[in-house]
Amino acid sequence: MYKKYRQCVGAMVINKHKKVFVAERIDSQGSFQMPQGGVNEDEESRVAVLRELEEETGMRRVEFLTCMPESIEYEIPQSYRPKHWNDEFIGQSILFFLLRFDGEDDEINLNYSSHPEFKSWKWVDIQDVLDEAVAFKKNLYSDVITTFKPIISIVSNNYKILEG
Repeated sequence: MYKKYRQCVGAMVINKHKKVFVAERIDSQGSFQMPQGGVNEDEESRVAVLRELEEETGMRRVEFLTCMPESIEYEIPQSYRPKHWNDEFIGQSILFFLLRFDGEDDEINLNYSSHPEFKSWKWVDIQDVLDEAVAFKKNLYSDVITTFKPIISIVSNNYKILEG
């Protein structure tokens, strides 16, 4: 059966300075993105985002703040589609979560998994996320920023929005 959009989760991770984590993909020189990945069958989105975040960055000490009200669909240009998709998907339906990293920068490990996706990372101001992103993700990231920016502005180091 042909599936148009792959079910995914994404993580906008902020640090104690309200900077956003972005990482440069190994396969895309100069393009940074926020961590994201597929949701396994019968896996809850909150579990999936924690798994993906740990696999891609080694981050474990994170706190859920909130999530988007619904998933956003976006298409991926053919040249960027992973070979393991076998043309089954044309894009992704992604649910973004806002998380706060409560660890230290030296805990971030892009080689945590046996198949790293990123070669470098940095913390950026939220308004700079779009400047760092690959072109086909700019609209997606614009929606994520629009949703999370007002929330980030009121988050303090002790503030919880999403319980659980």
